[in-house]
Parts: sequence; structure tokens; C-alpha cells
Amino acid sequence: MSRSPNHSEHRYYASHFPANDPYRAMRKSATPDSSESKGGGVEHSRTTSESSTGRLANTIPYHPYDDYEDPYATRQKMRRNENITSARANSYLPYSHYRQDSFNTRGPMALEDDRLQSFATSQGAGSKGMGSLLQDNMIMDKMMEPANATADATNANRHKAHSTASMLESLPEELKRRRKRRRWCCGIRPRTALLISLLFIAIIVVIWYFVWPRWVSSVQFSNASLTTPSGESNTTYDATWELNLTVSNNDNWVPTRVKKFYVEVLDGNTNVKVGQGSTGSMVLPPKSDELTISLPVHVYYSSNNPDDVTLTDLAACISINQESGTHQTINLIFQVEQQIYGIAWKHTIEINPSMVTCPQW
Repeated sequence: MSRSPNHSEHRYYASHFPANDPYRAMRKSATPDSSESKGGGVEHSRTTSESSTGRLANTIPYHPYDDYEDPYATRQKMRRNENITSARANSYLPYSHYRQDSFNTRGPMALEDDRLQSFATSQGAGSKGMGSLLQDNMIMDKMMEPANATADATNANRHKAHSTASMLESLPEELKRRRKRRRWCCGIRPRTALLISLLFIAIIVVIWYFVWPRWVSSVQFSNASLTTPSGESNTTYDATWELNLTVSNNDNWVPTRVKKFYVEVLDGNTNVKVGQGSTGSMVLPPKSDELTISLPVHVYYSSNNPDDVTLTDLAACISINQESGTHQTINLIFQVEQQIYGIAWKHTIEINPSMVTCPQW
């Protein structure tokens, strides 16, 4: 059959959408009466008056045939509005600006699995039950019941008690580790450090025992000689003696440095001081016995009483008969004071030889 060339040929696209597509756009009658008579607008509205996008700001003019590529529209009426410069603004409806692909098959919509237990999972792996949000809420309500809360609290208390017990069990180990860390002091153990300290103190004590200076153990009178004789006077005695003493240094292990030996001479009958003398500094050898030291002693006494006992004793040494060969004796007391380096105090020894031979030339 021939058709005129100016005759508009209407061709319709074949439908590639399933009959139960909920997002398929339906043609609606232009008259409101017809739409109301067809069930109150069950079909989807494609006009701006019934769409929520028509109430938005900056909407564009709408023409019934300016929709997307409608497979149910004629080819002549499939035109685009060339004056549109921007897309539909402020559209919040789902799939309101979604371009459908007529050649793409649609798959079922599936939600991601939730960690909460649903009705389907509670039925078991072999059941075919289907869960829902209501059933999930029921499961959540069941989980939030007081019995479950009590069970959770009991489990928490058990876990806390177990943690406390574990902590108490591990406490001795922690104390052992801390004690082990404290055990080391300068790279050695405290017991070893204590032994070393005691050994060091013992060595110091031993060295101190041998090095520490000691007093001269014994001092004895040996003899005395006359260095400068006294003049003949009835009231005064003035002479210089050289006194010899014997000392023993057996108690010292090292040489002893002596500052001086200071000697005072007393009359044994009256305990009156009649003379004094001292030595200079000297060094006594250790472990030595019968060391003789000499020191000058200046003897001086004066009295206006011719019957003075002290003056009489000293005058007896003046009137010695050298030709007869007799020796006059005198009662004297010697007080020897020691001063040694290393010892702050002084030590005094008293020598009482009773009768001493008068010094002679």
C-alpha cells in the first residue's frame, strides 16, 4: 500500500518495560473530570501542578510533551525544549531526575545485611522466612528487656571479677619484676653491693689500724747532765741541764711524727715547778724500743727565805764535794707531754724516779 509523502506517519516504540513497573510514567488525561473518574489519580502524576517539584523555587516551564524519551509518545511529539539552560532545581523526590534505560533490565532491590538479628536469621539457615523492620524492632526490644539487661550486667560483673582476679594474680609477678629492677644498683645486685661495701669498710679499718698514730708506749728517765752550772747564791738557783729520756715506740706500725716532747721538772718534796724544756719535731721509727732522746731543761728557782725546802734541795746539788767522789741526790718528778701529728689532743706521762743523782759536769 502506498502512502502520500506528506502524510505524517505515526510510529510507536515497543515497550521494553514490565507491566508491573512501579516507576513507569502513565499518560494522564488533561481534563480534571476524567482524572477524578478514573479512580482518584492512582497513576503517577507527570504535571507540575500535582508534583512536589512544582512548589519549588526557580521552576521551568513545563510542557506535557517535553518529558524524557517516553516510549508511549509519538515520534512527532518527541521534542526537546531548546531554551532549557539548567536542570530541574531543588528536586528531592527519588528518581525524579533519573533517566531510564529502556534496554537495561532491572534487578531486585536488596538491602545490606544488618548485624542485628532479624526474623529470617532467627529462623535458621534452612528457613525461608523474610525479615522486616518491625521484626527487627521486636528483636531489639527483646534484647533491651530487663532480663537481658540483667544477664548483660551479670556477664559484665563476671568479666570484671575475672579481670580483678587476673590482676591480683599478676600482681606478685609485677612486684617481682619491680623488685628485680630495683635489685640492680650500678650494674650489681644489692647483696653484692652490700658485701663490697662491708669489704671496703673492713679494708679501711685495717689500713686505719696500721696507719693511725699512737702514743709512745713508755717514757723513762735515763740521766741528766749539767750544761751550765748555777752561781753560788743563797736565794737563787739557775742552771741548765741536759735531760736524757728512754722511749719505746713498739705500738706504731709506721713512723711516728712527733711535734715535740715538753717536760716539766717538779720538786718531789714540795711539788713546786723548778724547770721546763722541750724538744723540736722528730720522727720515731716504728716497732723500736729503748730510743734515747735528749732535751735541754732550764732549772730556775728563787726564794728570799733561806729556810725554803725547795731552795735547800737545789742548793744541795751546788755544794758537792767533787774530791770526795760522793754523789748528791735530789727528789724530782718529770711530767712529759707528748704532741704527735694526726692527734689533736695531748698526752701526758708522769715519771717519778724518786731519787735522782744531781747533774754533774
